[in-house]
Amino acid sequence: MLHLNRPTRLGLKLALFVVVVIVFVRPIAKNFVKAFDDLHDVHVVLLGVALALQAVSLFAYASVTHAALGGRDSPVSIWRVVRIQMSTRAFGGIVPAGAAAGPALGYRLLTRSGVPGREAGFALGAAGTVSAVILNLILWIGLLNAFTEVLEKRDAERTDAGIVRFKHYGINQNDKLIFEGERIVLMKRRAAWIDR
Repeated sequence: MLHLNRPTRLGLKLALFVVVVIVFVRPIAKNFVKAFDDLHDVHVVLLGVALALQAVSLFAYASVTHAALGGRDSPVSIWRVVRIQMSTRAFGGIVPAGAAAGPALGYRLLTRSGVPGREAGFALGAAGTVSAVILNLILWIGLLNAFTEVLEKRDAERTDAGIVRFKHYGINQNDKLIFEGERIVLMKRRAAWIDR
């Protein structure tokens, strides 16, 4: 193993920091200035409502996890579960593949807080299932009907595929069109062995 003296290590860390700033931070710095200027256009009341709804959502999710851990008999308090959920959400949002890394951190923090491994896994799984069910319910309430129309079919440069243009519509419970979009797809034709 290579042992470097302290000034050399400090110099290498400083050089790495400068490279990161030049390569990653400098190209997006102008976006920070624009974002800061855009803060003047933010509606403060709506921002407050959004923050309050986010806090309620986080507390509700933590409550489901706490209930799955046994509620009042749980080895951790509801406020500790809230802090664990906040850490899990933050970590999952900044790490690549955060959907996998976030729950792993939640499991680790719960087991470090005295929750047995099986109970921690069950609680996180139950909370994830409840979350998925609620989100699907919101989707079904908000968007009751979606359909697709084929607008055009044409040959592609490939002989085994064709180009299809679709139009998609989404209609809510008030029969109001809330989504309309088109997409063009290169689709593979039916394979020759299917015709046999």
